[in-house]
Amino acid sequence: MFLVEDKPMANLVFTWEDPRKAGYTGYVVDGVTLDYDMEAVHNWPDGHPAPEPCVGRDPDDSNHYKVFRDSSERQSAGYQPVAGNAVVFGFWSDYLKALHPDLLDDEKWYAQLDLLDDASRRRRERAQYRTRRRIKVETGLRPGWPRNTCWSTAASGKCGTCPEERQPRKFAC
Repeated sequence: MFLVEDKPMANLVFTWEDPRKAGYTGYVVDGVTLDYDMEAVHNWPDGHPAPEPCVGRDPDDSNHYKVFRDSSERQSAGYQPVAGNAVVFGFWSDYLKALHPDLLDDEKWYAQLDLLDDASRRRRERAQYRTRRRIKVETGLRPGWPRNTCWSTAASGKCGTCPEERQPRKFAC
């Protein structure tokens, strides 16, 4: 795992792939490990204070980092405080797409916008399809007929298929 400190954003970016492969020219820490139990760190039961996640470095192993629920938990574990928020991405380019689109070259930025446009168009088409389908189903109902009576009973006063005459039915005969 690799670590990059994004100082303007105050983020500690942990990536699986070396950011230098994606063109990053800054300082990269190789061979780091991160212990980040998201469920334990971000769980917020009723009546308890809100979690304030913080990052700590193991004093015995300078390449081992851990995310704690709050600073008191970090202090009790004996970890050194590290400024910044831990964010985990597989690739440096994924981090750039999410938080620094201005650093991407034009071709990659337009490709990212195309992906967003395609996803938005598919959502809009699904919504239109559902609306058309609902209108088609609703127009198939017969609004003049009582809904809880047999169709034959409502039309002729007598139903040839139902054993009782003029009894409300849940479904049409």
